[in-house]
Amino acid sequence: GFGDDSGWKQVHGDVFRIPNHLTLYTACYGTGMQLIFLVFGVIMLAILGSLYVDPGAMVSAALACYALTSIVAGYSSGSLYNQYFYPKPAPNWIRCMLLTAILL
Repeated sequence: GFGDDSGWKQVHGDVFRIPNHLTLYTACYGTGMQLIFLVFGVIMLAILGSLYVDPGAMVSAALACYALTSIVAGYSSGSLYNQYFYPKPAPNWIRCMLLTAILL
């Protein structure tokens, strides 16, 4: 019924708990965001530009997009990592950035 909040009482402590392996989690999140933006950018360049005229144009465009989207990976993983420690400064944020750079 309406008076039964035993389910919420069981999980209320786990909702805002910091997950195990937070650095790896946020680094994977940032890498995933980089892949989403990378694929979107290469598809948009292929639609808008003439990447099929030159033999290596698609690979060059993919490498340039990869380099540019690394900013997205670092920002998204760092901001997610920082959200877990918001009022205080986040410890080990440099480790999070390095792991994000190493993953992909």
